[in-house]
Amino acid sequence: MDASTVTGRSAARPVATRRGAVTLVARVVGVAMLAVTAAIHLRLYSHYGYRHIPTEGNLFLLNVIGGFTLAVVVLATPRRWLGIAAFGGAGYELVTLAGFVYAIYRSLFGFRASTGEPLWKDAVTAEAIGIVVLSGITLAALNRWRTRPVTEG
Repeated sequence: MDASTVTGRSAARPVATRRGAVTLVARVVGVAMLAVTAAIHLRLYSHYGYRHIPTEGNLFLLNVIGGFTLAVVVLATPRRWLGIAAFGGAGYELVTLAGFVYAIYRSLFGFRASTGEPLWKDAVTAEAIGIVVLSGITLAALNRWRTRPVTEG
């Protein structure tokens, strides 16, 4: 006797339940990457002296505030609007990563970054994972919106 006979339920999970579980896991990972990116920038700002760099210090503080705010927004957004929130989170991660890469090759507001900076590998990893996961959520939401049946009214 198998479990489906005892419980009276099918052994296979409905597609909607699996999709919801995948969305939940992706949302949690995306929120974690936003929070990690913000936390790394907070650490650089508070412990590594980035607050003393004239313009960059303020940008690091704005990055911290934006990252934690977006993490809360992505976490608290209803599923219907999750694609828009995830798009904002992916954009934040992309702009943060692009700013670092740009600052490696060119001076950004008089500041030049390098791969010798503390926590740079952790930041780049969190930003890259965040971009992939949050973009995936955005694309899945676009697909849901695109394939939603039109109701006549």
